[in-house]
Amino acid sequence: MPGNPPGVAHDWHLNDRAYALRTVMSTAHVVRLFANNFQPDPSTVFSQFLEPTFTGYFPLQVGYAQIVQVQSGDFKLALAGFTVKNYDAAGQTVYGWFLTDSGPNVRFSLKWDAPLYVSGGSYFYFDVLLHEQAFSVVP
Repeated sequence: MPGNPPGVAHDWHLNDRAYALRTVMSTAHVVRLFANNFQPDPSTVFSQFLEPTFTGYFPLQVGYAQIVQVQSGDFKLALAGFTVKNYDAAGQTVYGWFLTDSGPNVRFSLKWDAPLYVSGGSYFYFDVLLHEQAFSVVP
């Protein structure tokens, strides 16, 4: 749509982009946790993350992602939920998650609002939500 400012998109275009992203992520992408307290940004690379070391942690395969239109101009990809269990006696703190391809290149990351201490013998469940948004939407 020539002449429109950056960020303007039709809902159908955002929907197409969300489906394309889901297709790409359904192969060779994994969700990982990080145990170092830092704020990732778009320039953060894989080697800057420190993954947890407790028994029971492993990178989690990205499966099906449900696509939901939250509102006009906002589509959400909800990845299947993930469960992580710490089989060790000792606990460890985790600060967030990051998603990598087979490179491994970091594609998305999130530091949680508060760290999570995973005590020995415990488990937790988390979701990964990705939003595909436009600044404004054309009908």
